[in-house]
Amino acid sequence: MGEAATHLAERKALQEASSIVDRQLANLTGLRLRDLLSDMEFVAERHRLDRERLRLVEALQTHDRAQAWFEPARQLISFNAEAAFRFRTGDRETKRLILQLVGSNPALKDRKLLLEPKKPFRHWPPKADVSLVWTYGESNPNLIHAMDPFYH
Repeated sequence: MGEAATHLAERKALQEASSIVDRQLANLTGLRLRDLLSDMEFVAERHRLDRERLRLVEALQTHDRAQAWFEPARQLISFNAEAAFRFRTGDRETKRLILQLVGSNPALKDRKLLLEPKKPFRHWPPKADVSLVWTYGESNPNLIHAMDPFYH
């Protein structure tokens, strides 16, 4: 099963579990209305089901947030893997587009084009210092927040 299918299956399972809890809450209310449960039994079961519903809603939100950053990251990795090949073999428009995507501040020096890489394409030393990576994150807080499944 592919990653997308796994994601959909997990999401569907959480939604089905949430629907079951909703039905149980409706049934619980019906039992109380017919005086088949005491007030104490009703309140205790209602609290348990409310906590379960809240847990499922939070699990669904966490699952969706974790998935939200995954696809852009996969696209970035895919682009990195193919950009050099496409630049060598592409037409002028393809080359121009790749340069616009990965570079900034173009300049000509000794008949050579110089570009500064944009932040996602920045060169990192093999053993990047945590402070260097953190500085990058501070300058791009949206990336840090998008990649953090527990942020919000």
